[in-house]
Amino acid sequence: MKRLIADLKKALKENRGQAESSTLYMLLIVVIVAIILIAVVKPMFNNSVKASAKKAALPSNTVTGGTEGTATS
Repeated sequence: MKRLIADLKKALKENRGQAESSTLYMLLIVVIVAIILIAVVKPMFNNSVKASAKKAALPSNTVTGGTEGTATS
């Protein structure tokens, strides 16, 4: 009986070690995926901001101060 309890304790210790290592691997995978997502998504946002700035600077979008559309008597 004592032998069985000692074997169970040994097995439980080994399982804890495996659980800790699997948690470590999962954390490592999450970090790698986060880095990849940042590397992919950040340039897309930068391109979007540049395109918006370019569109905002077009002459057709600026107010010219002319008299188009005003009523004259």
